[in-house]
Amino acid sequence: MNLKQLIKAGLTVRDGYVLEQLTKSDFIMMTDLAGGIMAKAHVTQVVDKLTKLRLVVRHREKGDRRRVYCKLTETGKAFTSRDKAYEVQDFIERHDMTVSDFINYVNDMKNI
Repeated sequence: MNLKQLIKAGLTVRDGYVLEQLTKSDFIMMTDLAGGIMAKAHVTQVVDKLTKLRLVVRHREKGDRRRVYCKLTETGKAFTSRDKAYEVQDFIERHDMTVSDFINYVNDMKNI
């Protein structure tokens, strides 16, 4: 998944962040998706949007309905699957960056 792919699908960087987090595990709790980077309310908005697009599904724990988990659908898995090395190199080339510029960009994004 790259920036061009997100934009073409009408998604934002926040949407991409949530999708990226969901690629790391089968089920992730909604509260864990925020990861200290965005407010829980924003995560809810993003997951609502991704659910409508059928990229993500929610699952509530039977014993404790307050616990809400998310996972990628098959469509979401297909949307997010890409060769990561190609994706980074493509991003660097499209933005006329050096590897050093890219590292600085990534570190800046972590601080947002």
